[in-house]
Amino acid sequence: QSENPSIDARVMDILNMDFPDESFDAVYAHLSLHYFDDATTRSVFQNIHRMLKPGGLFFVKCKSTSDPFYGKGQQLGQDMFLHEHTRHFFSKEYMAENLQDFEIISLEETSSSYDGKNSAFVEAVARKK
Repeated sequence: QSENPSIDARVMDILNMDFPDESFDAVYAHLSLHYFDDATTRSVFQNIHRMLKPGGLFFVKCKSTSDPFYGKGQQLGQDMFLHEHTRHFFSKEYMAENLQDFEIISLEETSSSYDGKNSAFVEAVARKK
């Protein structure tokens, strides 16, 4: 933010964001939305949509069902497991469902080393219609 003072960046609890409709030009959610059950996840995506301005961009990255941790630990729900901590793994289809009110610009599965481990992700860029 110090490099561009016109950017008003916020870091906060995604479950407690309560801003007026159409407050933001962009939302960046990096590995922050794959901890919740299905109902909460859908609610968070709807809230982000509500808070974005028309044409606003949503950048989102979540753990993928192709991740090596998928299926490990105690199953808590569909594609959701407790292993070290709770993770809700996303398929491309599940990400697309949650982005149904957006125009999807890109949606892909990626993989890389994260925190010293091989990891798989679903990443998307979407625009509020």
